[in-house]
Amino acid sequence: MSFRAGSEKDLNFVKDFCKTYRTNSLDICENYSLLRLEDKMKKISIKDFTRYSSLLVIIMSHGDIDDHIHAYDGLFDLEPDIVDPIVKNCTLKEKPILFFIQACRGNDIMDSDAARIVQKNKANIIKCYSTYEGTISFRDSERGTYFIQILLSLIKEHEDKDLTEIMDLIRRCFYRAK
Repeated sequence: MSFRAGSEKDLNFVKDFCKTYRTNSLDICENYSLLRLEDKMKKISIKDFTRYSSLLVIIMSHGDIDDHIHAYDGLFDLEPDIVDPIVKNCTLKEKPILFFIQACRGNDIMDSDAARIVQKNKANIIKCYSTYEGTISFRDSERGTYFIQILLSLIKEHEDKDLTEIMDLIRRCFYRAK
């Protein structure tokens, strides 16, 4: 898959965010092949998360319609390849699992990257997307992506708010930037 100019800015933003909130671990998986990704997900599906209060997964990659995301050597499907193995881990049962996905979801262009939150029938899962199905997600080649940086900034700034309120604030930010 092609290089994502500006991604290093987002990665630094994520690292700073994790330092601020003293996360137990930061596991960065860059340019994984499909086989390596599958192996990683098998390990996560059996890892002991008993001492963790939640799990945050941030995916920054190229993407396509129907929640297909690019690995180094092909496409994976977000739900069966990433979400399902995590949900199968019994030590994460009833713990919040958050997915922040910074990837295109098609080729159409929207007026703004209006962040979207999706909560599936899995009560402890929240998926936050940088854009809507069928549309591209913007990334500045020098500054990185607006979604990841605004999302993490707003979480820091509004620690007293829940994630749905934060996502509303993000939508307002994108609407004003239009």
